[in-house]
Amino acid sequence: MSTSTTRRPSFTTTHSSDINFNKLKDATEQLHKFVTSNPLSEGRFVSEVVMMANQDNIISHGLGRVYSGFLMVRNNNFVSLKESETANDKKDRFINLVSDGDAVVTLYIF
Repeated sequence: MSTSTTRRPSFTTTHSSDINFNKLKDATEQLHKFVTSNPLSEGRFVSEVVMMANQDNIISHGLGRVYSGFLMVRNNNFVSLKESETANDKKDRFINLVSDGDAVVTLYIF
């Protein structure tokens, strides 16, 4: 299983006397704030996760905080995933998922 982290781009502002330039700059700053405030922008890809059918699959996410959700972005079998009903007191380190079939998946955990 491997993981990778998405990075937020840095943003440098420039001041100008050109009104059109300033409008473009302001719009770009607003877009940047919108994109970087989205919880999906602080996620991690976790690839090659072996999911076993109908049992708890405990996956380390490496976010350093409690996760908000997950997306399955790739799989080698037609499966669906859901969060396990088993209590998870370490949501800041692990996500516990149940699959309806055996599969190897890539997850985006955010």
